[in-house]
Amino acid sequence: MACELHFAVDADAREGDEVRLVGALPQFGSWNPPHGVVMKSVPESPLFTCGALCVPRSVLDGDVEEALEFKFVILRRGGGVRWEAGPNRRLAAVSSGWVVARFGSTACAPLHNGPERPLHSPGAVLLFRAICADTLPGETLQVVGSCPSLGAWDPSRGVTLSTSPEHFPEWRGTVRLDAIADGASDFYWKLAICRAGGEVEWEQGADRSTVLGLEHGGLEVRILSAHFGASPASTGAPCSLRLHASPAPRLLGGMGRGEALGKAL
Repeated sequence: MACELHFAVDADAREGDEVRLVGALPQFGSWNPPHGVVMKSVPESPLFTCGALCVPRSVLDGDVEEALEFKFVILRRGGGVRWEAGPNRRLAAVSSGWVVARFGSTACAPLHNGPERPLHSPGAVLLFRAICADTLPGETLQVVGSCPSLGAWDPSRGVTLSTSPEHFPEWRGTVRLDAIADGASDFYWKLAICRAGGEVEWEQGADRSTVLGLEHGGLEVRILSAHFGASPASTGAPCSLRLHASPAPRLLGGMGRGEALGKAL
């Protein structure tokens, strides 16, 4: 018996680069990037997807944890390979479904549909991209909102965004929303800076609002952009995609058998 896994990664690849999934399993290229799984770009989004990768249930349930490890890599157009920093990712013993991740965030477990959240159950993955230059070293930027997955307006339980010297002042973060646990398809949210001394600085202005289309099934991926302190109306329309899987998944536009379906809404 095998599990059918589909992968999506948010990656900043340049034109001509290739994003691949590489891991210990032969299906993942045995840690050899040129033999890894090619991730296909989803038009009008930073997402790259693949699907219908069959992993034996015996491997997921086995005792050899190294067999479940993987990473995403970017093969540069002019040569060279960019590996994700941090520890290897590791597949969990889950049923068939989607694994959604952000390139470089290997310290965070990939977000997936487990046995308690099958692929057809309503759910969404939110990919946050925020611009904030108002932080000092040792301070963090949080997404805090009205639903439990966003902390229920408690900054200590919000989604912590991350940045780096290379990408500052851009911050990014990812969270999985469950329609049942979070109780609604619409929610409100804000950005907040957690200062080193424990103070919390909320951005001024009206709450930001997001409405999801969870009633349509599949796994919705919503890319939400914001500028700290800017009017919610100035951030532009979010990018939204719906990920489905089938015995022979394909990309819109006539891609071949064994690839993932990523549909822009």
